[in-house]
Amino acid sequence: MEHDSRRITLITRSRSAPQRPWLAAPDAPRRLIFVGSFGVIPYALARGVEDLGKDIEAVIIDNAANAAEYLHLLSRLPASYAGDVVLIQDDSAFVSATGRGGDRVLYALGPDDVEFYLEAKMLIAPAMPIASAMLTSSAQTVAA
Repeated sequence: MEHDSRRITLITRSRSAPQRPWLAAPDAPRRLIFVGSFGVIPYALARGVEDLGKDIEAVIIDNAANAAEYLHLLSRLPASYAGDVVLIQDDSAFVSATGRGGDRVLYALGPDDVEFYLEAKMLIAPAMPIASAMLTSSAQTVAA
């Protein structure tokens, strides 16, 4: 088996989560690992980060947990895990990230922020490639 040195993002999603254009191909910038259920996340983090020393960059929970379960997970994160933990619920989200000094901070995201976050982290394909967006914008400016 070949060694994959890409940073890892763990994703768990419910059946009701919206379909997203996940960048999961072997040549994608991140290694996405889809976890079967939310309950596996704490064990995957503990095993991956502490036991195996894997570089887990983020955990995405896409409509697969409620706020209480999310907070419970945050309270049990391995001390050595410094990545993001994102809870997406319908069209909003919360991101727990490591701030200055190593403490965790919590951010609330709106619908556009969720898409921006996933695109900026190179987890999903952009809604419109940048070059196309620039051409469209230029064409509209010339037409006006």
